[in-house]
Amino acid sequence: MDKPFDKKAFMTDVINLIKQKTGIDCYVADNPGPQQAYPFFTFDFIDSHIPLPITDNLDYEVFEMAIHFDCHSQSMYEADMYANQLSKLIRSQVMDMLGVQDSFYVIDVDSVENTDNEISIQVEHRSGFQVNFRCQDSFVDDVTTLGDIELNGKQFPKTK
Repeated sequence: MDKPFDKKAFMTDVINLIKQKTGIDCYVADNPGPQQAYPFFTFDFIDSHIPLPITDNLDYEVFEMAIHFDCHSQSMYEADMYANQLSKLIRSQVMDMLGVQDSFYVIDVDSVENTDNEISIQVEHRSGFQVNFRCQDSFVDDVTTLGDIELNGKQFPKTK
């Protein structure tokens, strides 16, 4: 049995592109560990597997993912500016080219909004948006077909 869509490899490629094009690091949201240097991006899977109602395919399934991105900064203006830069990057041709390589494409990018946390607003400001990606995995079910069945030690006869 093949493995389904590799979300870690997908996000590694997206994070590397973000760093390459913006110079800003991107981390998993709510990542335990030391405080990152401002500004930085975070992402969080809102829904990592949304089945499409138009298909019930198991092999090479096409599905969608919803991911929220935030820019964290000590400045409200900087958070908004970098979140908008990231939004444009995700809608750009370079992201489309990465999608061709990694079997995904961008379906929808919501508008950038203030996502400040009222508890930590004295420390940091956030702006963010949601992205919906459509992906295709390489999973193939190992199903025994009639052509694979043996009857009395001989291959099952095929009908014409």
